[in-house]
Amino acid sequence: MVNSDVTFIFINASEILNAGFAVHKVDEGTTTEDILELGVFAVSDEETDVYSPYLPSGMTPGIEYPLTVTLDRIGLHALICFQFPEGRPHYANLFTVSG
Repeated sequence: MVNSDVTFIFINASEILNAGFAVHKVDEGTTTEDILELGVFAVSDEETDVYSPYLPSGMTPGIEYPLTVTLDRIGLHALICFQFPEGRPHYANLFTVSG
């Protein structure tokens, strides 16, 4: 529901040290395939659709990292895992925030 504080728990289950996690508001009709193929900023606005905070790269595998955001925008959202240096998502999960 809009304006809810939601805590996501991330666990880097890979062997990759340079993984990061973020929540984005994305365009309606976006698929996970769109995000993985085109990148999240092809389906969202880099200036206004990224939630703060986000978990930057450098997450140690096997450790739980909480990320709390206030979901203050109605519509389709993506929970993404990205890897540096390329910064493109390697995993995306979609969910909808309702009013």
